[in-house]
Amino acid sequence: MTKTFQAVIWDFGGVFTTSPFDAFTRYEAAHGLPKDFIRTVNATNPLDNAWAKLEQSLVTAAEFDGMFREESKAMGHEVPGGEVLALLSGSLRPRVVKALSVCKTKGKVGCITNNFKSGGDSGVARDDKRAAQTAAVMEIFDIVVQSSVEGVRKPDPRIYEIACQR
Repeated sequence: MTKTFQAVIWDFGGVFTTSPFDAFTRYEAAHGLPKDFIRTVNATNPLDNAWAKLEQSLVTAAEFDGMFREESKAMGHEVPGGEVLALLSGSLRPRVVKALSVCKTKGKVGCITNNFKSGGDSGVARDDKRAAQTAAVMEIFDIVVQSSVEGVRKPDPRIYEIACQR
């Protein structure tokens, strides 16, 4: 039996790139923070915290820095949000990019990603090489739906509806 599909919708960060959670763990260890502290801050008040607002373009990266700092301080350890953002740029996973290319030959491929505006673009690449690599992968997708552009983020069902409509 051959299985077919009309479209495959992918996430980007932590799927096409190495997980930021590993970088969070290294940061926490280096700064004497409890394990999973950054993830706990991000998961507290997830619909209205600094992270949610950043991914919906409701605050700038500079505003996020202060907001995250205050949220983390209220939880017992002051962490600058800017330092957390610097941990997000992972390396591309070539095998996943290859899988995307294979899927593209069989049907439509889309991307739904929670991201934030960084400079004049949406994304977290910290250098020109990574930005170019990310852009090349994004070109493979038939559609890309970004929380920072749409003002809505996963897991809100509206972001999935936007992707399906497109």
